[in-house]
Amino acid sequence: MALYLSGELDTKVMAEFELHLQRCSMCTREVEQIRLNDDLLRNVFARRPLDTRDLRARFWSQISISKNNRLRFRRPVYMLPIAALFNARRLMDGARHPRK
Repeated sequence: MALYLSGELDTKVMAEFELHLQRCSMCTREVEQIRLNDDLLRNVFARRPLDTRDLRARFWSQISISKNNRLRFRRPVYMLPIAALFNARRLMDGARHPRK
């Protein structure tokens, strides 16, 4: 269903799924609910601009360049939350400017 909603299905599979939606009220309701939820989330994030300056400053303060020019984290614990925040920002930017 996620591939259908994101338009990633090929033409034949898309047509087959749309035919299924015409016959299956439960799937149609689920698609409508997912679209509604996506719209609600998109509107929430579009209204609240995200200031990432402080996050970037903290991120770069945790990184040091080692002698062999590789990036190394002083505190590896920060890797996952920081990566999650940057990915969330990319998703929010994508929601504000959807692909055509």
